[in-house]
Amino acid sequence: MVGSSDRSALRALLDTAVAPLSNLTHTVLSHAFERLGMPAIPEDAGSKRVRVEQSLQQVPDAELPRLAQRVLQQQDFPFPVRPSLRHRLEDLLWEEGALPGIPKKTRRELARALYLPELTQHHDRFLQLLDRLWVIEGPDLSFNELSALLLNGTRPVTLKDLIEKHVFRNEKDWSAEQLFESLGAFEAGNARFARFLEGLVSADVLLDEHLQEKTANTINDHLRAHGIELRQTGSDGCSPWCRRVCTSTGSRRTSSSLP
Repeated sequence: MVGSSDRSALRALLDTAVAPLSNLTHTVLSHAFERLGMPAIPEDAGSKRVRVEQSLQQVPDAELPRLAQRVLQQQDFPFPVRPSLRHRLEDLLWEEGALPGIPKKTRRELARALYLPELTQHHDRFLQLLDRLWVIEGPDLSFNELSALLLNGTRPVTLKDLIEKHVFRNEKDWSAEQLFESLGAFEAGNARFARFLEGLVSADVLLDEHLQEKTANTINDHLRAHGIELRQTGSDGCSPWCRRVCTSTGSRRTSSSLP
């Protein structure tokens, strides 16, 4: 969750996220308010845009994080949240309770120690992890902009395209460091980077338990100096090597599970 000092930033992002609701009919908009847990604004209050704006204005600051979570959870809603906006909303939600900082130098050294072909043996699983945590389908175009490109017979090259080419088809083209760089992992917030490391050693991505342990040990060699390590939990019920990032001293906080 975000702290109270961040509510204005969160409200601004939510204003962008729910703005497409004004494209719905008045009746569907009323159902959307109910589905998102937003205050109901009657149809006679004004235009659809006015109804959306008034509804968001009536959401108390304390309820904004929960509204953001509901918006992010909408998978089949008429207005999918764009990847870059989803990314910014998640960063605000995850900021509170984030683990100790992981310096860029440590992140880069950690990436250099990883052998990328070992992590990407199961392409679909690896891409699912990247898609959850990074923007790989960009550029972040509107529907009309994308349609115009497609009508002209062109399609922008996405980071996903580059990963499929340089990581999967030609696995020695990119190192783990190059992949981290392309994802923006060296500049990402600590909570997002921690979730990425959790994902890399999870049973959802690596099916071999020995490889999970080897990868976790490699990562821990670089994290322990900063009071953090990956620890075996087994609480997820998927594998003995499901792991979470946690502090190695003090209160032994664990990070939240992957989104």
